[in-house]
Amino acid sequence: MSVKLRRIDIVDAAWGTSFIAVIVALWVRNWEPTSVTFLVDLLVAVWGLRLSWHILRRFLRSSEQDERYTVLINNWPPRYRNVQAFWRIFLLQAVLATLISLPVIVIHLYRPEATWTSFAGMLVWIIGFGLEAVADLQLRRFLQRPRRADLLQDGLWQYSRQPNYFGEITMWWGIALICSVTPLWWLGSFGAVVITYLICFVSGIPPAEARAVGKDGWTDYKRRTSVLVPWPPKRW
Repeated sequence: MSVKLRRIDIVDAAWGTSFIAVIVALWVRNWEPTSVTFLVDLLVAVWGLRLSWHILRRFLRSSEQDERYTVLINNWPPRYRNVQAFWRIFLLQAVLATLISLPVIVIHLYRPEATWTSFAGMLVWIIGFGLEAVADLQLRRFLQRPRRADLLQDGLWQYSRQPNYFGEITMWWGIALICSVTPLWWLGSFGAVVITYLICFVSGIPPAEARAVGKDGWTDYKRRTSVLVPWPPKRW
């Protein structure tokens, strides 16, 4: 489909559903759900479906490929770019999704009993999901305004420059907390570390901040607003 549409950025719409594919593979391996495995699978499936639908709608509204991918492939040798895209983008995304899914895999492996930790992890996930969903909704409505400023600076975005990313990180640490009662808790935590690293240093905040540089009000917004963790804005 990517080759037919001549748009590599369709891979973003598949990001959320790739985690559901991991869950389906775990079901095929052993379909004996417990309350905890069912809970975790449900949380990840809700997150994955919402995120993929959110990104797919953005993809369908645009007739041009995301500039990030255009810049990336233009730096590659022109020969066999489709093959390079498969290995360097699509396959890499599958590997990253598997690494981030490690807490889900560990929970399926050990099938822990429900404890207060399970409910605490679910609560952390709900907070993160709410932040990401509300932040994405506010951004979508802002972009739909016929006349708008360069930067969204109200709602959750007045407390964090990247509240949606903070929500996503929070969700995966909630899953890691549910996984913390298993012997391989450290492996589950590694999945949350991977998503945190990617968002903070690779594919999340850095390109988002780079796109905002030069926009009207950016310098003042950056000075007074937390980059990730929601916090009251500075008043001086």
